[in-house]
Amino acid sequence: MHYDEFFAQYKRAYELWTFGRLDVDGALAELERLRPIAHAVEPADRRATADCLLAQWANETSPAAEDRMARATTALTRASADGGTAAERKARAEAGIAEITAIANETTDVAERYAVLGLNETLAKLVDALDREGLR
Repeated sequence: MHYDEFFAQYKRAYELWTFGRLDVDGALAELERLRPIAHAVEPADRRATADCLLAQWANETSPAAEDRMARATTALTRASADGGTAAERKARAEAGIAEITAIANETTDVAERYAVLGLNETLAKLVDALDREGLR
């Protein structure tokens, strides 16, 4: 199979996973379906890319990755809670950024790490807004 054909199948399945239309069992089934296809990809130099894509997705479906994302999401919710002074909210958001960053650093998978770190964007915007609010 040509790499482009593999990639089209991978992309369709991965998008279902990304948008929550595929649960963990469904993702695992798709990974099992795609593995033999990846091993037959042509040109041969693209097989490593196909295998890497599947390995990254498999890591996302692991219980450890799910636990890390759940903990990071809980930290985000706690850190972005309303209530308190602007200084208290800013301190809470900054502590949340540190906690989420520590969780992201628990994994060696680059894609997972950046997915977890992406949760910090909301808190960084909150810190920025609170800083700007304090300047008024």
